[in-house]
Amino acid sequence: MKFAHSFSRVLQEEDFPADWQAAAIRYRELKKCIRKVQSELLDLGLTVEVLKRLVEEAEGPIFRYMFDGLPSLSTSGFGGRSAD
Repeated sequence: MKFAHSFSRVLQEEDFPADWQAAAIRYRELKKCIRKVQSELLDLGLTVEVLKRLVEEAEGPIFRYMFDGLPSLSTSGFGGRSAD
């Protein structure tokens, strides 16, 4: 049984407070969101190798992902260089 399914079932069957149930991470939605972020990064040419290099060279944060309504990615810290 997959973790998301087990987790949801336990939340419903066990005697967790309602506010805990409401605040619990919805793993299916989280997984979809992570896939969307991964897809956006790849569409921008930000492969794993490029991201590792950028993080190693950066002096501060270079990515910020906002989840206010629809997720959006902003980048900074490239020092005028392209991401690739």
